[in-house]
Amino acid sequence: MTLLALTTRRLAAAAALAVAGGSVTPALAQFVTANNYQAAPAQTAPQGVYRPAQPVYGAQPSYAAPPAYAQQSYGQQSYGQPASGQPGYSQPGYGAPQYRVAQTLPEPVEPIAAPESNPSPQPTLYAPVPLSGPVQHYEQAPQMTYGHEGQPMHASAYGQQGCATGDCNQGVSWDTYTQAGPGCDGGAAYGAAPCAPACNLAPARPRRQWFAGVYGLYMERDNPGKAATAVTIQDESSITTPYYPPTTENFLFTTAADIDPQWGGEIRFGSTFGNDPCGGCQPFAWEIGYWALNDDESQATTLITSPLSPAADPRIYGMIDYSGLEYDRDSAGGAWSYRPMNDYVDHQMPVENAAPNDIRVVGVRVRQNFQVQNLELNFWRFGCPVEVGGLGVGGGRLMGGAANACGVSGCGPDACGGGSGCAPCGRPPRRFFINGVAGVRYLRIDEDWQNAVQFSTVDGTGTPIAGEPTAYTGFPIDDDNVLFHDIETQNQLVGFQLGCSMNWLVGCKWNLFADSNFGVYGNDIDVYQRVYSGGGGTVRFVGDATNAAIRASRQDVSFLGELRAGVGYQVSCNCRLTAAYRLIGISGVALAVEQIPASFANSELLTHIDSNDSLVLHGLQTGVEWKY
Repeated sequence: MTLLALTTRRLAAAAALAVAGGSVTPALAQFVTANNYQAAPAQTAPQGVYRPAQPVYGAQPSYAAPPAYAQQSYGQQSYGQPASGQPGYSQPGYGAPQYRVAQTLPEPVEPIAAPESNPSPQPTLYAPVPLSGPVQHYEQAPQMTYGHEGQPMHASAYGQQGCATGDCNQGVSWDTYTQAGPGCDGGAAYGAAPCAPACNLAPARPRRQWFAGVYGLYMERDNPGKAATAVTIQDESSITTPYYPPTTENFLFTTAADIDPQWGGEIRFGSTFGNDPCGGCQPFAWEIGYWALNDDESQATTLITSPLSPAADPRIYGMIDYSGLEYDRDSAGGAWSYRPMNDYVDHQMPVENAAPNDIRVVGVRVRQNFQVQNLELNFWRFGCPVEVGGLGVGGGRLMGGAANACGVSGCGPDACGGGSGCAPCGRPPRRFFINGVAGVRYLRIDEDWQNAVQFSTVDGTGTPIAGEPTAYTGFPIDDDNVLFHDIETQNQLVGFQLGCSMNWLVGCKWNLFADSNFGVYGNDIDVYQRVYSGGGGTVRFVGDATNAAIRASRQDVSFLGELRAGVGYQVSCNCRLTAAYRLIGISGVALAVEQIPASFANSELLTHIDSNDSLVLHGLQTGVEWKY
């Protein structure tokens, strides 16, 4: 045994006795106890692993080789996560990681005398000991993991309840790693946590979201019925019989009294049914809407304003055939008796009647009145996921609007209280939405039409007889020189409708939207038609002598389609302004002008209702919408 080996062996045995007796030298005690050092087994260093050069020692006394110690595995140590999100280790001053390994020193093989009193080894002999840093191969060191298998590390994260409660642990914490909570798709990750598609940054908001809108309407009616009621011949002295007035003559059509654009108003309100349990989505809502156009009236006339005389004057002829009706001006059978209705409206060939008591028309007036009212109950299905707080209040109608408009480009919960548009749950911000609607609508259309005729009785020379008007004096309601023909129609549509609303977010504040719905409706039609005098006279059917007043009804099927397209501006998180073009088409309705019968031969003919007509309403809608 060499002197170096023997010396080493004795020193090891002495160290063991000293440890057992509690009297080891300070330097060795620090080495053994603090560092638990033991020689690493000889291994081949992997490629790229740093190995410092071995120190060269001077000649030493020969000691026996130290006994071989069994290599012991290191127990895996768990480490708490640092507040900065990066793993940290407590290092000794010379940079070697500190591991504590239990050891049992072997018994000395032979009694060893107490060592000679020698100075403690110089620290420089052990300066190269930091070999433990390079010798420690990282594949054997405990592998640091940033995830976990048991207790989730999200104690301070924002509301960790998983998809069951609408939260996917999206919160960012400075002392934990952001990680999907239980129940969500995906595992731990840095910065962004994969999540179920319906989960959201926004926590569940109040169970019900109320919304309302007030709008102004400016709309007009297209496609009205058209019929000729009168023609004015400027110079009848040059005409011959038979004479059919050409288009160059002055005709009075019913369309001359067409309704001008009408003002109206609309109000809508409703609320959601509550929140979806995942992400605070509110997928369903109810809505009540009412709108109406003002009761508007329009009229047109053709008149003889100059006094009647034997000289050639303009002459008005009626174009509606009232054959089958007769009129008695005083209803007493005295000076006046029943005469054909066509005599009083001058419905004849344009030739002069030389007989006494000839009748001249001095004025014809056409008047129309139109009104629409609409009431509907709708149920909306909004496209999800949609953040509760970010819902714009209008789009389609009221809730399909600029979702997340106040915070499309923000992060975290936005100013509207909803999730941000910076890809919550890993999704890109949504800019296009489609919502569905199903509901019940009641639509009422009231249209009135009137043809009024004022006449004067003249002698054979064309001079008005005593007491008769010499020119147009208006259409007094109590004058027996005035005849009225009224037609009142009412269409009441009730039915089921389906539709959708589309919204496209152009920017943080602006959005474009389009709504459309279509329905099949039952139409209850009522028509009231009568011919009468404003004075004491009577108009009756020649055949049965009954008054010329008939009320009829009919049930039919109608179709209605509506389209609205416009732009919205998000004033605030709760308020939006809208402007849109609105178009409503209705078929299968009864219009007043179309109820003018071809003949008044009997009362049965007036009970026929023509319901094959259609009309179009279109115009501008502007308003303000609010949610709360």
